[in-house]
Amino acid sequence: MYRAVDLPVEVTSPPRSMTILAFATADLNVKACARQLRVHTKTIYHRLNRVHEPTGLDPRNFAALLQVVTALESTDPVVQKS
Repeated sequence: MYRAVDLPVEVTSPPRSMTILAFATADLNVKACARQLRVHTKTIYHRLNRVHEPTGLDPRNFAALLQVVTALESTDPVVQKS
């Protein structure tokens, strides 16, 4: 069962929220996400870990990623426009 997620401020920061959305768009492929954002793959892993730590949700897991993306879309005005 899914639970409502209140994302901490550090998760909704632009680099991390952009990484989460790019990771979802890249079908959970770290290499494709890194190419899309033009960063190193280790940067993607680091950002994903920085989302996992405060939320307890591992974005590399589809169900958890879905919860994080849904929470981002409901709280982030930039995400809502796209």
